[in-house]
Amino acid sequence: MTPGSLCSRRSFFLLVWLLFIVKSITYIALTPIWEGFDELFHFAYIHSLVSTRSLPVWGRTFIDSEIAQSTAYTPLAGLMPQLAPGFEKLSYRDYWRLEKPRREMFHIELRRLQASSNRFSPSSVQLYQVQHPPLYYALCAPLYCALDGRSIVEKVYATRFFSAFLASLCIVAAALISGSGSQAAPTRGSCLQRSVPPSVGRDLRTYSSFAAYLGGIVALWPCLYIDIARVGNDCLGVAVYSFIFLFMVRFGARTAMRDAVALGVLLGFGLLTKAYFLPAIPALMLFAAFLAIRKKDRWRQILLEICLALSCGAVIGGWWYLRNYRLYGSFAGLQETMYFPSVGVTERIQAAMIVPWGLIAKNLFVTFSWVSGWSFLHLPKPAYVVFAAAFAVAVFGLLRGLSSRSQQPAFGETGFGLIPAVCLIGFFVLGVAYHAVNTYATVRFIGGPGGWYFYALVVPISYAVALGIRQASVRVARFYFAALYLGIMAVEAHGFLMVLGPYYMGLALPSPDGWGTIYPESRTLASMAEVFNRLTSGELIPVSAGLLVLLAASYFVLHITVLLKVLAAKDMLSGS
Repeated sequence: MTPGSLCSRRSFFLLVWLLFIVKSITYIALTPIWEGFDELFHFAYIHSLVSTRSLPVWGRTFIDSEIAQSTAYTPLAGLMPQLAPGFEKLSYRDYWRLEKPRREMFHIELRRLQASSNRFSPSSVQLYQVQHPPLYYALCAPLYCALDGRSIVEKVYATRFFSAFLASLCIVAAALISGSGSQAAPTRGSCLQRSVPPSVGRDLRTYSSFAAYLGGIVALWPCLYIDIARVGNDCLGVAVYSFIFLFMVRFGARTAMRDAVALGVLLGFGLLTKAYFLPAIPALMLFAAFLAIRKKDRWRQILLEICLALSCGAVIGGWWYLRNYRLYGSFAGLQETMYFPSVGVTERIQAAMIVPWGLIAKNLFVTFSWVSGWSFLHLPKPAYVVFAAAFAVAVFGLLRGLSSRSQQPAFGETGFGLIPAVCLIGFFVLGVAYHAVNTYATVRFIGGPGGWYFYALVVPISYAVALGIRQASVRVARFYFAALYLGIMAVEAHGFLMVLGPYYMGLALPSPDGWGTIYPESRTLASMAEVFNRLTSGELIPVSAGLLVLLAASYFVLHITVLLKVLAAKDMLSGS
């Protein structure tokens, strides 16, 4: 970038990271306890680990009685069961209809519960999250122990902040991946012309339009924050997958032994985080095969180094899957397989022929774009057009780049990461498809992972979207980006103001058709003022009026500042 540039790439991504942190804090503050996907059960896993000093086992590990008792004193999402015997489950609307003295009593009783790390009193509720590997929970354990003597509520919010910080490391990976003018260009109609020099990701003095698009898009997705604003291992999954992508790009650039070792260590960490890292194994193998074909003079070295990476991953993370097989007869240890271990290959093939793939694809798209959490609120249908438009422009741009017959390289100087991105995304999709088939074959239910699982790949997905938007039309890419950016901002604001806030404060209900919310009473300025009053009362969420205003102002200012920086970035091809 020219000396007159507005900021360096380092300061730009620092700004993006600050936006990520502010948005994370906003969602953490506005999300009631246990509203996040499976949050109570992830939290109970941490407590089980620190209190029993042993790994949980399916059918033998139960939720602590104090954690179960907490569900008696707080409203619960539709899918969240009441775990406290003798207590009625309260919806958010039911909770706010209670007399204020009773709500205050619930507030006090909830904060008396501690779930101490020195005590384990099992309830009758099985901990089904034992299917997950222990790394995330082990990382949270020291924080949990440090907060011994504090209430469950304080521990949940502290763990949420720690988890969001882990997820924010994806911005570091995006900064290192983003291109600069020193990178090599791919050939016409191809993703790579020659190796990208070892300087990939190290020159942080400049930032290009592509780097700006990548940073802006990574921090933009609303459902990413809904996913990470909770206690849950997806937060670590986001960070680890992002760095796996980074080192795949670096390995493709220089096929160095240290990059292979780094890939292996990260793969091992991933395998100890969640089973959705298993698809990364064939993704690495396919990427290595691609490199071996491209660099025929070094194919032996490439295959040896990728074998080293896979071996490192197996040494670090393989023991967990061997343990699953020994205990449950299944390497992945998925809970539906534990319920129905006798379902075999034939049943899964039959299920694959029956599963309504169109419906599953639609649900994945909707729950990737925006879904509230365990209440599974959705936006009105028109809001999802913005996300569809973003992907449509990206796909058009990628196809345009791949079919280019011009003398210019297909993707300029920024396409070096497309092959590893496609490998990771493609095999992740296959893993999700297998999970859907496995779920249908075992429990006869159309399910499997939600679209938010794909946020583990937020950096490779954002990379492909940024590359597609930029390639759709270099001259008007800024206008495409600005329109999509502002559109998603508007959708997110609508989600805050018209869906989440009124619903959590008991003034709105899910619409009967599943899209958006309805207001049993008339929606007026007075009802909107009541939403603000309840939000800042401190009864359900720990937010004051001052903090809410500060978060809203920071959210808006940082969003607009990032957009202006993106629009000011220099284009590497056009020179403008």
